[in-house]
Amino acid sequence: MEQGDLKRAFIAIKIAGEHAQALGEVSDGLPVRWVKNNPENFHISLAFLDAVKGEKLEYLSAMLKICAAKTDAFDLHFEGLGKFSSEERHKGKSGQRVVIFAKPDAESYKTLVELHKELAFKVLRPHGYKFGRNNVVPHNTLAKIYFTNKPDELQEVDDVIEEHHGMTTPSLRCT
Repeated sequence: MEQGDLKRAFIAIKIAGEHAQALGEVSDGLPVRWVKNNPENFHISLAFLDAVKGEKLEYLSAMLKICAAKTDAFDLHFEGLGKFSSEERHKGKSGQRVVIFAKPDAESYKTLVELHKELAFKVLRPHGYKFGRNNVVPHNTLAKIYFTNKPDELQEVDDVIEEHHGMTTPSLRCT
C-alpha cells in the first residue's frame, strides 16, 4: 500500500461560535507557537486513529453518525489550562514537546471519558478497528512547543497555566 492511500485521522467534537471565540481570546495571550491560531480549528479530541484508508474512513464516519444519534446531549465547560509534556526525538532533534490545552471541568471530563470509551469499545473495536493512541485524554489543544530544553520557556508555560487557573468558558451544548 502506498503512503498516499492513507490518511491520519482523529475523532473530535467541533467547538464553534462564542465558545471558540472565548478559547481564541485565551490562546492569543499564550507565548508559544500555535497549532493554527484560528478559532474555527478548535475541537475536543476524543480519539486518534492510525493511518486509515479512505474507504475505511467512510465506514468509520457512518458508524460515528450512528453513535452520535444515540448519544444524549450534554453541556461542556472548560476550567483553566493544563499541559502534556514528553521527551521527543525526531530527525536529530531532541527536547520536550509541550501541549497546552483548555481543561474540561470535572463533570465535562467525566462525560467526555465515557464518550471516548463508548467510541472505543462499542463502536470501533466490535467492527475490527483499533485505535492508535487509545489512551487519549479528552482535551482542546491551544498551542504546542516542539523540542525545547530551555528552562525559561518551560517556566513561561507553567506561569501562563497558573495565570489562567480560574478561567472558565460559556457552557457549550453538545448535541
